[in-house]
Amino acid sequence: MKSPANKIFVFLISAILATLPQLASAEKFPLIIEHAGNYEFIRGIEKDTIFITDSAVFRHGDGIIMADTAIYIKNEAIILRRDVFAQDSTFSLWADHAVYDLNKMTFRAFGDNVIMISRPDSLKAVGPNAYYCRDSTILRMADRPSVFFNFPDSARMVQIDADRVAFEAESKIGYADGNVIITQEETQSESERAILYGDANILVLYDNPRARRAKSTITGDTLIFYSNDSTLER
Repeated sequence: MKSPANKIFVFLISAILATLPQLASAEKFPLIIEHAGNYEFIRGIEKDTIFITDSAVFRHGDGIIMADTAIYIKNEAIILRRDVFAQDSTFSLWADHAVYDLNKMTFRAFGDNVIMISRPDSLKAVGPNAYYCRDSTILRMADRPSVFFNFPDSARMVQIDADRVAFEAESKIGYADGNVIITQEETQSESERAILYGDANILVLYDNPRARRAKSTITGDTLIFYSNDSTLER
């Protein structure tokens, strides 16, 4: 049950949202503060700000955003700290810290282990940082992340480690560059660049690619791997 203080707080937020000018995406997806522990509201000259501690829960469109503490900058962004969790109908995100841009619908997440899971794409990504756009469903990670395709099916899983990775969910194409290492079944491949075409089950390696399987090694200018739904074909 909400305390009287929280009821007053929610009423004040609703009044503020109703009276101040809204940006286009804010009108389409109004931010709802579903829970706030201790909080402090500061009216600014240009932007009003709310500082929330002891658990903050927001809803934006079909997404829910949670953290131990949060700073809400009116119609602009939410700065989230400690035990950050976000989820909508397609993805889940865990991080130590994150900034959520309300108008661009983008997350910039940081931490010892930022975890991103896209259920429709059977994808899991782990690294020290992540950029994710809910609108375009584009994911980018840097500083040696690991990306797992066909997750959580261990028999079909493809692991990609690289300096930088990106994935476009709409086209189901993944990109990796910088000391790329790919592990698939008993095959390990290395290159400087790689592109994965998810719908076609094709993996292409560029820039000094090398693949090893058992006692066999293959090299070339370009290596192309063809897979079916369960195994590497050729």
